[in-house]
Amino acid sequence: MFRQSEQDQSNMMMMTLRQEICTPDLEAKPVNAFKQIDGYHYTTSEYTLMQIIKDLFNGYPHPIMVLHRNNREICYVSHSSSEADSLLGQNFDKAITFVDHEVSREPVARFNNRWLEFEERLFSWEQEKYTLVVFKQRNEIPEEKTLVSWKNMIAVMLHRFRSPLTGISGYVDMLSEHNNDARQDKYFNLVNKGLDHLYDMMDELEILYTIDSDQTEVELTSFKANKLFQSILLDYPTDVQERIDMSSIDFDMELHGNPASLKKIIELLIQNGLDHGPDHAVTISVPSEKLIQISNPGPAIPESISKNLFSPFVTDKANGLGIGLTLALLYAHQLGGTIFLSKNDEVEGITFSLCLPE
Repeated sequence: MFRQSEQDQSNMMMMTLRQEICTPDLEAKPVNAFKQIDGYHYTTSEYTLMQIIKDLFNGYPHPIMVLHRNNREICYVSHSSSEADSLLGQNFDKAITFVDHEVSREPVARFNNRWLEFEERLFSWEQEKYTLVVFKQRNEIPEEKTLVSWKNMIAVMLHRFRSPLTGISGYVDMLSEHNNDARQDKYFNLVNKGLDHLYDMMDELEILYTIDSDQTEVELTSFKANKLFQSILLDYPTDVQERIDMSSIDFDMELHGNPASLKKIIELLIQNGLDHGPDHAVTISVPSEKLIQISNPGPAIPESISKNLFSPFVTDKANGLGIGLTLALLYAHQLGGTIFLSKNDEVEGITFSLCLPE
């Protein structure tokens, strides 16, 4: 039998470790990746565990961590930042800010000013047991190429629709001016109402076309909750105000952020609840200065829609575009915050949670 070259040995070792730590089966019993391969026992002085982890995830855009299994102490962080350096040697569960499980149904943590999902994978190295923590961008946040694709499609739609709509609107106005039959006025009014609705949807598309998905530098200030929510309430007519319950809010609570941006996000979430709730009622609560929740009594959102809820054009309403939640999430992302669908239940109703950064 020919003895394998040292490079071949290294390649086989990396393949085996890749199979072990990249498997999505978190319940799999960990095995020692370098215990035995095809009858050979391997050791090498050219690769350390951390070097191999780095090679396996070369080019991966999100942080990777390795923990000692027994005490969950962080012994490796792939992300180069001052925050990452300070984490080494600390207990993972105490050093990382996690989103409460009642807010997010998926494990989410805040790291380096970003809200990231993560999963843990068990593996062994030279008879020592470790946990690999792989962070990834939340599925709800569109990647840059996805956002560019949306914008290209929207640009075509806006260009193709505006010209004929403007022509139709002009002809309707001309016919209306020469109309002498009062009975036909209601039909012209209905046509104009439909045209106005189309223009409103195009305005929404234009907002999505111009919005930036990156975090932006905005002026952050401290203000009372009363200042924000009273200004929101005053934007609605009296009959709609009666359907918005703010009774549980501590209006003396001090909030920190950008009031104008928060107002846009909260109003989009309120409108979503007003449009979809059976009683068209919305309840707003502020459990903490970093968490705002908007709820409605349901019914539950079908799974076919909820799994892509923050993507544009996902809706069960015939008269809407389904981009309100997309805009709300992108606005929140700009502020360094995020939004979760925390509850989606026939009994407990629907709750969206707006999480704000530290």
